[in-house]
Amino acid sequence: LVCALEGPDARVAGQGFAMLREAGIVVELGAGADAAREQNAGYLHHRRHHRPRVWLKLAQSLDGRIATRTGASRWITSETSRRHAHRWRSWMDMVAVGAGTVVADDPALTVRHVRGPDPRALVVSARVSCGPEAQLFSRTGTVLATGRHDAAKTDAFSAQGADVWSFETQDDQIDLQQLVHKAGEEGITSLLIE
Repeated sequence: LVCALEGPDARVAGQGFAMLREAGIVVELGAGADAAREQNAGYLHHRRHHRPRVWLKLAQSLDGRIATRTGASRWITSETSRRHAHRWRSWMDMVAVGAGTVVADDPALTVRHVRGPDPRALVVSARVSCGPEAQLFSRTGTVLATGRHDAAKTDAFSAQGADVWSFETQDDQIDLQQLVHKAGEEGITSLLIE
């Protein structure tokens, strides 16, 4: 048996290879290891650190801005860049945006310019400053990450099918390390922040 990597999951810890060797099967590790590490970066990171590997996708203009003076931010990139961003989405378990993006753009956060699965959507809004009518809240698996509120403030999101993750806040901010830890607990191995 030729295998690129030994799995980092502590629950199995090489037990399968040991069983094969005991049965007289030669096990060789390492062929293609670098490519396997790159291809499985999210999974490997999750198993070692119990949280997803986080990527950031950011578009900016030559003057270092992410929007024009008027606040317009749509399409400061090229068609090639957008296709590449959608390819990244197709590789991720989850893609995250803030409530401001939901209010300004009503994004779908789906994969459109390439083939691939849609990631789960995550909206970070400590104060619930966006509405449940946004298109992504009707998608299965969408998550609203918010502060601790009376259920009446988040019931409409749950009614749309969204999961609500509640966190303690400080100065109306969610501790992003807690958010990433929660995503890891939920089995999210890769998270793209847009």
